[in-house]
Amino acid sequence: MCLKQQVFTESAPSQVGVIENGQLVSDGKQGFLLFGPYRPLNASRYRLVVRGEGTVTDTAWVDVASQKGTVQHAKFPLSSTSVGNKGVLAKGVVTMESPVKDAEVRVFVGGQDVVRLDGYELVPENQDETRDINE
Repeated sequence: MCLKQQVFTESAPSQVGVIENGQLVSDGKQGFLLFGPYRPLNASRYRLVVRGEGTVTDTAWVDVASQKGTVQHAKFPLSSTSVGNKGVLAKGVVTMESPVKDAEVRVFVGGQDVVRLDGYELVPENQDETRDINE
């Protein structure tokens, strides 16, 4: 099991974003640029990579949460890219100690942050380490 998003559509859940050419773009307000998709994940170690471009301050971050956002499994700052260049905005390892039923990737931005998300992936580091959510 994994979470991946490679193109954003108008149905992408966002408080402060608009869709432009398949990217989710911050609109100059503070809030969640992205949240969801509320999918089950097995207990495992996952690799998170968030791609796009942006100029960010220390208010911008990404996390992986569950239980309606009340349990935070990992949190990473977003990094800036050079103007006009796409790259990795955040990456890290996320450990799910037990299976979850509603995993979400959340990207939070401040009003001064300019972020264009291309996508993200949260994939198991080692498929052999996963335990089924129904165990």
